[in-house]
Amino acid sequence: MQPIDDLPRRIRIDAPVVTVAGDAILDRWWMGGSRRLSREAPAPIVELASQIDAPGGAANTAMNLRAMGARVRLVAVVGADAAGDRMLELLESAGVDVDGVLRSPLVRTVTKTRIVADDQVLVRADVTPAELGPPARADLARDLGAALSRALDATAALVVSDYGSGVLAEAVRRGLERMPRPDHVVVDAHDGTSWRWLAADVAVPNAQEAAALIFQKLGEANLPPIHPWGDSEARHLDFLPEKLGQTVGWGMTAAPPSIARWFDFDPSVLAKLPPQPVLDPEPEPAMAMA
Repeated sequence: MQPIDDLPRRIRIDAPVVTVAGDAILDRWWMGGSRRLSREAPAPIVELASQIDAPGGAANTAMNLRAMGARVRLVAVVGADAAGDRMLELLESAGVDVDGVLRSPLVRTVTKTRIVADDQVLVRADVTPAELGPPARADLARDLGAALSRALDATAALVVSDYGSGVLAEAVRRGLERMPRPDHVVVDAHDGTSWRWLAADVAVPNAQEAAALIFQKLGEANLPPIHPWGDSEARHLDFLPEKLGQTVGWGMTAAPPSIARWFDFDPSVLAKLPPQPVLDPEPEPAMAMA
């Protein structure tokens, strides 16, 4: 196995084709200063000075890979709305292939808007996915699967970014039924258990998601490892709490693809994560009523 710290250089030199399939999100920041309180409610008035839009979720993964030098194809679905227009504009300007991004009037582009006053996030307003009935979900999974099968042609790696839309797993199943599995498969999912069937080469849960995969809770120490799929299916996990403080990295060893990638480790290490610092808030200046 080649060292992980050499990966950015190899991506830059080789420019591999990477397909990212997942839930695309538009992240927004509305920023300004605040010196007054509203008379309508005990809420600060933010005088907007700037706005920033950035692709998030699977779209953020695609942007990062493109910035590293990979040739990236994104497979996702966004709404036929202004937020979807903005998402595609940002992706295309960065050089991401968006031929696999579907526009559907049945869905809303998931958007997370943060209102920031003097570098402090006051509130976040989310546009969440629309509820779809079973027929609409089946149609969407079929169309996404077809888009994925096209994007997988001559792809070196598949990255799955699942934020819980509910249609991605079936779409990936359909896509892989039509095209050979890429040499490298990476899964980043809120619910990793729903992707056991994919037998990913690498998975990147955070601490809470890793605990759920082994049926434990954070903070439960000295518990025996649990791997209900059997010892022969267990795999070793490389726990790296120093990575971003709360991120778990999984170092995978070679094994036949037919063996499920599951993990045998002492869950007590989850209790050894450094606690997050508690900062005393700075006193807020007095605010005038508007």
